[in-house]
Amino acid sequence: MRRRGDLGSFLIAAILLFNGCARSNPEVEERAALSALRARLNGCLPKAEPEGNLRLAIVSIENLPDGTRVRLVAYAVGETVDFNLPVYWMSRGQWLIDERARAYLLDGHCREYKLKDRKTTAGMTAPIDGRLQLKPGTAFETTLIFPALRDDSWEGALIYDAHVLPFSLVVEKPH
Repeated sequence: MRRRGDLGSFLIAAILLFNGCARSNPEVEERAALSALRARLNGCLPKAEPEGNLRLAIVSIENLPDGTRVRLVAYAVGETVDFNLPVYWMSRGQWLIDERARAYLLDGHCREYKLKDRKTTAGMTAPIDGRLQLKPGTAFETTLIFPALRDDSWEGALIYDAHVLPFSLVVEKPH
């Protein structure tokens, strides 16, 4: 009888040990999921034009219940450049950049979020037609407002005309 108990204990210990070894590391699973999400996002991004003298950068992104706010800065490098802000065209019912291009967000699931509004940063003024000239060393900041990103959206990209600006909302856990 004693041997059966020892054998049973051994089998239970072996099964528990095997199950413990077979479980994957949650951090490894999380990194693999993020890599898969990035690959999916990269598959639906439009082709970006090479950067010229106009540079765009995301200053911050806030995903709030009433909308996602993207603070965007445009600046000139090397020589004076034209920068066009989105302008709402009532006749077309949409926001357009230079009457042809759009600004929108894509999330990691390739869902599109259309521009809802644009706000100029305090102290800066924008012409009604949205056309600005930026001299080297000068910058212009604006806030673009989109619908709120879904809760499962951790990564994405701002598409601004031919500029593709990836972003991540993932907050690293403290160690």
